[in-house]
Amino acid sequence: MPVLDRDDVPRMRTVAGVLRAGILVTLVAAGLIPLAAPLTRPGFLLGHDGRIHPWYAFIFDRAFTQGQVPVRWVEGMTSGLGQPLFNYYQVGFYYLVSLVHQTGPALSTSYTSVIVASWALGACFMFLLCLPLGAVAAAGAASVYLWSPYLLLDAYVRSAYPEFVAIAFVPGLLWTLDRTLRTGATWSIAGTALFTALLLICHLPTALIMSGVIAVVMLSTAASGGTSASRVGLVLLAGLLGAGLASFYVVPALVERDAVNMHRMTTGAFDYHRHFVNPAWWFDWSWGYGGSGTGEANQMSMQIGVAQWVVIAAATVAPLLPAWRRRAAVPWHVPVALLLALAGAMFMMTASSAVVWERVTPLAFLQFPWRLLMVPTVICAVLTAVVLSALDRSAAAFAVVMLLVAGQWWLTTPYREMALARQRELMAIDDPQWVPEPRLAFHEPAYDPVSVTAPARPQQARASALPADSAEVVVDEATDARLVVSVRAARPTSLTIGTPSFPGWQVLVNDRPSRPGLAPGTGYMVVPLPAGAHHIRVQLTRTWSRLAGEVTSLLSGLVVLALAGRAISRRHLAPD
Repeated sequence: MPVLDRDDVPRMRTVAGVLRAGILVTLVAAGLIPLAAPLTRPGFLLGHDGRIHPWYAFIFDRAFTQGQVPVRWVEGMTSGLGQPLFNYYQVGFYYLVSLVHQTGPALSTSYTSVIVASWALGACFMFLLCLPLGAVAAAGAASVYLWSPYLLLDAYVRSAYPEFVAIAFVPGLLWTLDRTLRTGATWSIAGTALFTALLLICHLPTALIMSGVIAVVMLSTAASGGTSASRVGLVLLAGLLGAGLASFYVVPALVERDAVNMHRMTTGAFDYHRHFVNPAWWFDWSWGYGGSGTGEANQMSMQIGVAQWVVIAAATVAPLLPAWRRRAAVPWHVPVALLLALAGAMFMMTASSAVVWERVTPLAFLQFPWRLLMVPTVICAVLTAVVLSALDRSAAAFAVVMLLVAGQWWLTTPYREMALARQRELMAIDDPQWVPEPRLAFHEPAYDPVSVTAPARPQQARASALPADSAEVVVDEATDARLVVSVRAARPTSLTIGTPSFPGWQVLVNDRPSRPGLAPGTGYMVVPLPAGAHHIRVQLTRTWSRLAGEVTSLLSGLVVLALAGRAISRRHLAPD
């Protein structure tokens, strides 16, 4: 990555330099206020997934509060149907929301706070990543990241908050990864592991897409002579630790993918063939709330961004100029490598890349080729600092960044105003007893267990006898992952548990394991019982993949904590 060792960091030696940097940092930070305004009003902004994520946050927090850690199964998705949603769906955002909620704020406040904080942190990490190129250049990079059209698209139009938060961790990962390559510092190894884990648990498609950018970073750093084989080894170790931290989620999600109808996530509206980008759309500044691949006139924007195109043009020309090569803080091949990575991402968005998508079958799970717009979001921000590094500490660099900040602030004003005027949904997620109306309780069939072959019928009770008059059924305890029932049967009966069969569910009848049957269509567990009194306990247990993932996460976490503790102790013990 285009950064220097700590001893080589350019220092602002004049009051004017400090003042310029301070003004720019203040303006960039202030820019977050109007950007966050559409997200902080009462209710939830109605983007594409505007009703889904508050509902998911509610049911996740309910299971988390019940003590289900890790959260895997939630009940009441629709018509009483339970689902292993969080065994598969991107969980990082919801863990962050619930953890903030546990400290005191209301769930709705925690939800909004995580979104806004991640926006701010992404810009902060971008600033830290590029700071060795100069504070003014780093402020320019942070501004290009902060006002990126794709981030506004995720925040206002798509309401794609798991992806939005994951993108914010990418600059953090690049920052710590670069410091590991440059210095091998203990803190940066722990940081690389942590950001790797956060990226994986927040959004696996983002991790897959950004792996290419990470590879370019490592190769460009190695080519500039800024690292060694041992430090590359440290990066790989940190990556493994990060993957280990995320194993509690990643391992079961991959190993148990055939236990649900996951194939539905790559067909129909999710078929990538429907979502390739026409290159002309990269230059279309119109802003709409329609979907992609539907032919709607109000289609959502797939622009790269005016500021981003200016940066791309400048980064293309700069390496050709001898004056820039003499003054820049990075070798000429760094912007070239980043531009090539950007060109590759742009190619993969277009229909011309269909043959690649068809041959590399895991790409189907990216669903939308336009997701690769996150690549220019990150790369163009870095390229901003790379280009400006030749002008650092000069009035010219200050003027350029001021123009960038003012231009982006002005260009995004219509998008913010549309979001402010957008309809909002009132959802009572702060009430633990909230029961949403059916249109708000979103249910994605792709995460139903394969035992579910037909829509569930409404079921008021978690457990019921068949025939209904054959037994008295009393629910003694009911959480998302546990059900305790007392049954007094006058004659032989069948107890229907309103939860679909799925690996890990254990049924105990009078403390003895029982293998339930399956109700046709719903996949509900059916327990045959003789006449008499019975005590039934149904609970979600760990499969071998869940246990292996959780143990791996625990051991990796202990190693990362040891590294962090070592870094802190070294800093405290360092001589003044």
